[in-house]
Amino acid sequence: MYVASPEGLTGKSAVALGLLDALTREVGSVGVFRPLTTVGAGGEVDLVVDLLVSQPGIKQTYEEALGVTYEAARENADEALHVIVERFGQLTDRFEVIVVVGSDFADVSTGTELSFNAKIAANLGSPVVLVVHGRERTPEQIRSAADGALTELRSNHAQPVAVIANRVDPDQAGEVRAALAGLPDLVTAAIGENPVLSAPTFRALAAAADADLVLGSESWMDRESLGLIVAAMSLPNVLDRLRPDVTVIAPSDRTDLIPGLMLAHQSGTFPALAGILLTGGYQLPDTIRRLSEGVHQDLPIALTELGTFTTAERLMRVRGPMTKESTNKIESARRTFAEEVDQAALLAAIDVSGSEVRTPLMFEYQLMERARADRKHIVLPESQDDRILEAAAILLRRGVADLTLLGEETKVRARGSALGLDLDRAKIISPRDPVLVEQFATAYAQARAHKGMTVQQAREIVTDEGFRARAREAGPAFVSQRFTWEQVTRDLVATLVPD
Repeated sequence: MYVASPEGLTGKSAVALGLLDALTREVGSVGVFRPLTTVGAGGEVDLVVDLLVSQPGIKQTYEEALGVTYEAARENADEALHVIVERFGQLTDRFEVIVVVGSDFADVSTGTELSFNAKIAANLGSPVVLVVHGRERTPEQIRSAADGALTELRSNHAQPVAVIANRVDPDQAGEVRAALAGLPDLVTAAIGENPVLSAPTFRALAAAADADLVLGSESWMDRESLGLIVAAMSLPNVLDRLRPDVTVIAPSDRTDLIPGLMLAHQSGTFPALAGILLTGGYQLPDTIRRLSEGVHQDLPIALTELGTFTTAERLMRVRGPMTKESTNKIESARRTFAEEVDQAALLAAIDVSGSEVRTPLMFEYQLMERARADRKHIVLPESQDDRILEAAAILLRRGVADLTLLGEETKVRARGSALGLDLDRAKIISPRDPVLVEQFATAYAQARAHKGMTVQQAREIVTDEGFRARAREAGPAFVSQRFTWEQVTRDLVATLVPD
């Protein structure tokens, strides 16, 4: 299965990851191959290959997945093609299906890169999944790009079986699907732009600005940054402009901004930040450092000698490739592909038959797919437990359920932010909200009326956060006198959230 594109920056690696994910749950063994790579130019790692061979279920080395370099292909294209076919052949005896990832259009010296990819696919006998980008394109322009690339593939005897428009404006996704639906005998799909997949980490931004970490958590530097805000204004105006996971650029002598931004990050009432990048090279006062240590803040703060304009200019050019360490990006890519692409139709188009063996990986995938197909609304009462918050973040990231957390929203979001978790899509309800307390108490009293439950008794139970702990300490004798917290939660969920 050959994943090809007619241009660069299509997000082809995310599509390849989604395909690999689907295949590893359907067949017994899957391999990865990259026929054309830039890795030989400076000895750097091919990040796409490194990512794919690190995935669960893939059992091959990084070196086995590599074909030839751009340099070798330029010097002798025919010999390069011969080497590619030979190295691919070494994998065919080991794997039932091989995902072949086309080149990234890094060779600016030739305009025939798609043709060369098409020739490779034809010689390998691999059906082609064509990926075209939808950034700043109308549905008609996307269809036109697909038509041109399909003509090029077929003229070189390659066999396209699917066209996926990636990084499409989410508001236009329906129109793009309609435009591509007219392509005969091809599986088509449109995947909306996901800003997380192309976002750089705060660590990458700091490196681009030659900045060093001066406060905060080292591990938090690997969090994705979804935008930049230059704080050249007073604190109230900066706070009005904060968005989730942005990097704030501020002069290092504006020490009045730093405590306010740290407080906003931890408050839960403002969006969590990716980090703060201070410009100008002025060292932080000891008082700011003491304040940071006192509040145990993890938000990374880096310092650069560069000026604000130069820093912002550099940071605007930084891109964030998906690597094997990009847990958030990997989960987001898998979820997006699973939701937007008809995987059954795609696997049928390339004639992949399912394996009779059900591995743990297959079982987990099938479980997740069933959850996505019949998406439920789940209420989690113990939002003060870090394990609950971590589990909630995983479920939200994988898109398998809608979640409501019971707790004080400010505290829950602040704790989630401190743990580095994305809980933006979770609804948080305070169990002490007077309106909801009456609603819960009334519903619970009705559900337990046959047990003699009154509204007043129900009101005390639904607001008693310490009840569960006391019930465990007292043991069965206490539980026999009153209902367990799990019983209360089940009844409330059944009554208030029937879906």
